[in-house]
Amino acid sequence: MILATSQVANTVANLKSRYYKYLETLCSSNGIEIGTLKTNGSDYEELEMFFGGLPVLIGLKYFERLKCLRLFGQDIVNLKPLIEVSNSLEELWVCEGPLKVILFGSKGGIEKIVAGFGRN
Repeated sequence: MILATSQVANTVANLKSRYYKYLETLCSSNGIEIGTLKTNGSDYEELEMFFGGLPVLIGLKYFERLKCLRLFGQDIVNLKPLIEVSNSLEELWVCEGPLKVILFGSKGGIEKIVAGFGRN
């Protein structure tokens, strides 16, 4: 099945729109004005999300000095985006979400992990 160019463009636009909303949710939950994210994102060392159903981690590249990330009750199943903050992240909390296992390589800089797996 071949998709028309307009269908592909609509799909990409919808994906960008959803990802922007996820980033906007992350920012508003932490008192961050999304319009200043590119210039002020590196000022933040802690981020947290509580019971928002966030399905993906997006925009972590803006938080160059992020030391602590707390995720409670999120629908995140992939932590691969943490690579964007792997040089600065020291503490990671993942609680009440669908994740079952967290694997780390030997080069990880995280000093503390709190994982409370309880939701299916």
